Amino acid sequence: MNLDRVKELQPTFRGEHVIVLQNGKRFSMTRGSMREVEAALKFR
Repeated sequence: MNLDRVKELQPTFRGEHVIVLQNGKRFSMTRGSMREVEAALKFR
């Protein structure tokens, strides 16, 4: 995962998140995916 391209994470009302890239593209993430991102951010 290339975290340098991530602009922000936006929470949704269902406990999921939307990841917004620097280029404006948006992707929905499940709770399981969010755990992976959180783990990756701890090592930065």
